[in-house]
Amino acid sequence: MGVNWWACVALCSAVAWPADTSAAEPPATLDEAREFHRAGDLEKALWAYRDVTLNSTASRDVATAHNNACVILMNQGNYRGALEQCGEARRLRTQSGDDRRLARTLNNLGTVLEALGHYDDAEAVYVEALQINRDSGDLASQAINLSNLGVLAMSIGDFSGALQYLDIVQSLAQDNIDEWWAPEQRVLAVINRGVALEKLGSYREALAQYVDALETGGEALDPARMLTLQVNIGVAYRNLGDPVRALESFRASVADAGDDKGTLANAWLNIGIVQHLNLADTTAAESAYRTSLDLAASSGDHAGEIQSLSFLGRLLLEQGRQLEARQSFETAMERANESGYAEGRWAALDGLARVHAAQDNFAEALVFANEAITQFEAVRAELGQQSLRQNYLGEKRSVYSLAVAIHWALAQEHPNAGHAAEAFHTVQKAKARELLDAMGSSASIPRPLDVDDIRSALQDTLVLEYYMAEQRLFMWAVSSETLAMFDLGDHTTLQEAVSATHRSLVARSAPDPETIETLSATLLGPAGATLARSRELRVSPDGRLHYLPFELLSVPDTAQTLGDSHVLTYLPSASAGHRLRPALPHSVLLSGFADAQLEHADAGYERGALIQRFALEPLPQAREELRKLNAALPGTHTVRFGAAASEEAFRESATRGARVVHIAGHTIVDERFGRQPAIVLSPDAEHDGLLYPSEIAALDYRATLTVLAACRTALGSAAEGRAISSLTGSLLAAGSSAVVATLWDVDDGAAAVFMEQFYAQLARGLDPARALQATKQTFRSDPRWSNAADWAGYVLIGNAPPIIERGFRFGWLVASGLLFVLFAFIRIRARRSQS
Repeated sequence: MGVNWWACVALCSAVAWPADTSAAEPPATLDEAREFHRAGDLEKALWAYRDVTLNSTASRDVATAHNNACVILMNQGNYRGALEQCGEARRLRTQSGDDRRLARTLNNLGTVLEALGHYDDAEAVYVEALQINRDSGDLASQAINLSNLGVLAMSIGDFSGALQYLDIVQSLAQDNIDEWWAPEQRVLAVINRGVALEKLGSYREALAQYVDALETGGEALDPARMLTLQVNIGVAYRNLGDPVRALESFRASVADAGDDKGTLANAWLNIGIVQHLNLADTTAAESAYRTSLDLAASSGDHAGEIQSLSFLGRLLLEQGRQLEARQSFETAMERANESGYAEGRWAALDGLARVHAAQDNFAEALVFANEAITQFEAVRAELGQQSLRQNYLGEKRSVYSLAVAIHWALAQEHPNAGHAAEAFHTVQKAKARELLDAMGSSASIPRPLDVDDIRSALQDTLVLEYYMAEQRLFMWAVSSETLAMFDLGDHTTLQEAVSATHRSLVARSAPDPETIETLSATLLGPAGATLARSRELRVSPDGRLHYLPFELLSVPDTAQTLGDSHVLTYLPSASAGHRLRPALPHSVLLSGFADAQLEHADAGYERGALIQRFALEPLPQAREELRKLNAALPGTHTVRFGAAASEEAFRESATRGARVVHIAGHTIVDERFGRQPAIVLSPDAEHDGLLYPSEIAALDYRATLTVLAACRTALGSAAEGRAISSLTGSLLAAGSSAVVATLWDVDDGAAAVFMEQFYAQLARGLDPARALQATKQTFRSDPRWSNAADWAGYVLIGNAPPIIERGFRFGWLVASGLLFVLFAFIRIRARRSQS
């Protein structure tokens, strides 16, 4: 992507400008252009800079004109035009050897590339600018480059990296606090730290950063940045569930903005969002959206105009004003095509698809929905790093949901037209898509499988694939012979039933029998006949269904539960399940980690804050649990406790491989704010000991089975299809064939006994799925452990062969028997000697 793109920019001799609407006048000079720019007359400034590029013979002046035109177009949201202007400025300044000005252009170019989603190229030019400024000793410019790298790291989800960059900026500014640039850069670093914390879901901590910046460094900010800070404070209040104070902050920004149309447009857009999504005041919301739209349009801010049009179109569509909504989305499409704003074009296509679907024009709606999906996937495929593709998935799942619902509607009209299979394939592209990406490389991304690919690998196994569309729950029952699609109805009530069942189990209470019966009839009933013919079941949940242990459900028309009648495994998606890495032979049977060290002086701000926030304490009982499991299995083992259970040791062990990797300790799962979960290991010289899914997925991980013996390790961010954002999904992506995890906090005593029983079943030579089923059946039949809260929370995601090979198992038993006979013989001889 990078090489071809740069070749285009470097060779473009004709740089695009906005359409000329001015009367013929003498060519402007660079000084005149700058004067227009300073006065805020941006259209005149643009045309004056154009005159300079066409008429000046001074290469430096021409480069400056292109650079400044890039800044204007970028601030107006015309990123395509800005890209060409900055590209030309870069070419001229590279030729002239003007490194100091080249670094400024590179910084501007990086901002444009970031806005267009070209994150790899943006990082490259920021780093190039930083190196130039380091060579020249320009500390002020270094601080700006580092801040931009921190903001870029946030854009791709690397919050630890972002915080590190911002720490460097803050230290650099503090060490040079008497310099003219330092106070402003220090307070901007504090604000950006707040933005990072807000994206991590730590809204109160973010608000504290904003207030600190306002109280201790507000005088260092120019008026525009002060207003932006005020808007950020409002966004934090909104995320904290206080829309009233959010509105106060946004309205204060409006009152203080004067003639700053950009800030006014942003503030009014946020006012509209609060009125629309929080307060349900549609009249006030529409007025705010239209005010924001007028301000953005009058200032030439294409990005702001497109955002306002998209939110307004959404509001109009919700009110049934379909013609007005269509006009709003069509205008947004026009503006997005003019500016090259990919996100805006996607939002407009999505909106137009929804308008046509609301009018029952399903064939036309599917065209727009598929075009939105095609564009989204094309942009996504260009992103070289898997982590970037993962982040870009974001909220785009909504258009996949729309396409599935449209396919269902068309399937009712044309039952034999293949819409059920097309809908299933669309789901495979949406669900756990990032998991498939992580299983490949930037040069070879595995494609989602279609139904024929999946059916060919099934024998006596049934796959039930569930998908939460925007209002409906759909299910596909896939066997080696059949494919059937079902609409299971509005998922709102169903998800509430799942949540109630989960809450009961968390509280160690028996689930309501009527609720279980309702869930059984809804989730399994349509597949009744096919389910009865199968012996193995693979379930791919979605949404809140990830919280439901399907083993508790009743098989239709029988007295059995699903846990008794079927060997059950879970999959992120049917397609991802068939792409899992096959198990590899390993010389190490068990690699275990337990009771990681929590406190560490140099572990970093983020780790310390999370340990304090979640009140994590040492787990000495985890050591004893791992020792017992170590004794339960034959073969070569490596176990690490305390400081030895470090992130570096885990990474090293992962690449060497083991048949079983067992982690007994803390995990951080914060579902309230949607942040990524983390495995807590001991910190070391290179790592903070917080192992996030994005880091796990990047490992060359070699394990047949991974056991996460901690609380709620099966949960995370998978509910929105982002399987790799969960611990289980990232382990599968990295190379584990299967993962055992938990759906809730299990009693320590029950957990220890459960794991002993599970490992005993593995030692018998059962595969993990059957070993887990046998352990659960043992618990159900024992009065001490029959409470479902003690056993139903363990789930197996993925599929793995037996850990103990049959020949090895019998050899181990024979060896154990010989040792027992020898031990008995020695004891008898000893007793005879004593007598």
